Amino acid sequence: MNVGIIDVGSNTMRLSIYKVKEDNSFDNIMNKKAMVGLAGYIEDGKMSENGINRAIETLLKFKEIAEEFHIENVYVLATAPFRNIDNTEECIERIKESTGFIVNAISGEEEARLDFEGALLGNDLNNGMLIDIGGGSTEIVCFKDKKILQAVSLPIGSLSAYNRFFNCLYPSKKDMNRLKEQVEDLLKIADFMQTQDTHEVIGVGGTIRACNKIFMRSHALKTNNELTYDDVKEVAQIVKNMEGRNLDLIVKTCPDRIHTILSGMIILRTILKRFQGENIKISHYGVREGYLASQIFNGENNG
Repeated sequence: MNVGIIDVGSNTMRLSIYKVKEDNSFDNIMNKKAMVGLAGYIEDGKMSENGINRAIETLLKFKEIAEEFHIENVYVLATAPFRNIDNTEECIERIKESTGFIVNAISGEEEARLDFEGALLGNDLNNGMLIDIGGGSTEIVCFKDKKILQAVSLPIGSLSAYNRFFNCLYPSKKDMNRLKEQVEDLLKIADFMQTQDTHEVIGVGGTIRACNKIFMRSHALKTNNELTYDDVKEVAQIVKNMEGRNLDLIVKTCPDRIHTILSGMIILRTILKRFQGENIKISHYGVREGYLASQIFNGENNG
């Protein structure tokens, strides 16, 4: 059985198709990403008409792909762009009318939990911290013996940080410090984690994957699944000095994140420094896989 999961994020919308086996394990057989930037369509606390239409347009394209794979079950989950607006129900209803999809708008805490459940499917790490820097929010999970101790969602991500603090490719040092201070202030809700073992980190999401890709290209590595704090500092310096060879490196590695990679890296470094994260294991599983697992084990059908 093939199943589709569509993740509606602040920066990107992704369709992932999985082949679910008889033992309930699954393989990812296809991914399709669209840079939509829904966070940029939020006006006066509401998703604009253009934003709703942009989401519908992309979902209809994904629906065509799903039909080509003869997929009966397509689950749509929406994260930060839908939970941070006043017209969530209107957006969900409009999407249902136009596409037939039922959108599940999940809370920040639920996203953090699904991130954790998805990451543990592909990683063997008992104690530590999970970080997922998305476009509109950042999820952090502190866990011990593979159980969540605390899960928080910060209302800031790489795209929302760019729009709020930078809004240009070469921000000033003052603007970068303002972002860092904002993240430090938001992290106060997670002070409990400072008393826990958070040296080992599972990194989820596009910002951390892009960080790893930049590191790999700069060191001519074909594969790499772990980063140290010093590696992250090195990549941060590359994106801070986005000129000449550094700019060429970023354009060749992650052109779709050229405007948000710096803000994402500042968020990442600030979190790692606050909680003394030393080693980051790159996870290829996250919220979509966690959501899929919940559907398989609960036997639910939302799409």
